[in-house]
Amino acid sequence: MTDLVSEGILTILKLDREKVAAELAYNEDLDAVALLNRLTDHDLPRNVVRGLEEWTQHAEKFTLHEGFTLLEGDEDMLASDPLINELTVERISPNIRIVRSPGVLFDHLEEADLVPLRVEHSASSLTPMPQEARTVFVKESPTAKPKPKRKERVDLMRSTAITFHCPNTKFLEVFRQALLDAKCPVKVDKDALALTFSGRYEDLVAGVLQALGKEYRIHFV
Repeated sequence: MTDLVSEGILTILKLDREKVAAELAYNEDLDAVALLNRLTDHDLPRNVVRGLEEWTQHAEKFTLHEGFTLLEGDEDMLASDPLINELTVERISPNIRIVRSPGVLFDHLEEADLVPLRVEHSASSLTPMPQEARTVFVKESPTAKPKPKRKERVDLMRSTAITFHCPNTKFLEVFRQALLDAKCPVKVDKDALALTFSGRYEDLVAGVLQALGKEYRIHFV
């Protein structure tokens, strides 16, 4: 009923609800509170006693079956099949039964061309039934088609910059001043001897270079 937390001079145990419920299912006469009181030097704390009493009440509401399966099917088919009636442990409803030897029963149903569906559940949760199954139990949620993601609009502005690399500082200053006189915005990088301007001023710069051509023999490389 417990999990070992630590062991030494003082042993610490932690009550496990599922283990308590399982013990109560196997042994209906088990008095968990009295058992634990006998194993301790002091009376159990009130909150522990209250928790055990609540777990006991819940345990009395169900019966734990191991090695059995829940069979769901057509009422007439269940009632008319001799093997199903032989393997039936408990009738829950006209079309739901608890049966033993699930492997034998599954093979029997397949041989009868009934296309049985076998669903296994984990210890912690129930597996939803497939959508196509005829059943009173919860089915898988239909897979919804994801809505197409709305594309975000992005406006990009494209600009082209032109850079001229001058042969020396003297011509760099002459060219820069000529561009400024022509009202052409220009970025100067004296270390690289470079002048950079927007591509939309290309025609204006061409006119400036043509004018400088009267004093310099300009050659593009």
